[in-house]
Amino acid sequence: MTITLPASSIQLIITDKALYAQWLRLQTRALEKKGGYLTITVEEPKRPRTTGEGSQNSHIHGHCGNIAEQISMDKDHVYTAIKRMAVGTLGYPTWLNPMDGKEEPLPQHFASVEQASLLIQMCHQFADTNKLWLIENMDNRTVKTLFGKEMK
Repeated sequence: MTITLPASSIQLIITDKALYAQWLRLQTRALEKKGGYLTITVEEPKRPRTTGEGSQNSHIHGHCGNIAEQISMDKDHVYTAIKRMAVGTLGYPTWLNPMDGKEEPLPQHFASVEQASLLIQMCHQFADTNKLWLIENMDNRTVKTLFGKEMK
């Protein structure tokens, strides 16, 4: 839920001194520069996706690289297309880009574990549909797969 309210009417109980100071700065800025209003988003916390070696992030970008290599496209173009396809096919979320106000796939750095898994699933579906191989880590081994099965 997202709401916009007058900053002076918002009351929060914050016991952490650093967070309280941050809140006061935000409230003051709103009163000085934003017509006295703040926009607040309240939602359940999301599990952040993993990063680093062996992470979802590496999994997604690795698969996009595998696909790009086989279809002779730039990895970044493949990654962008995978995200767009995941929006339409699997319900990957979108957001309004604050720069131009256009709706586009959610940037991956904002994605939860569950949302990142949709991108991995889209890579698998695309590869299977187009008979492409992917590199996977199976039983602590790196293997080439086709249709989810290890290639010999």
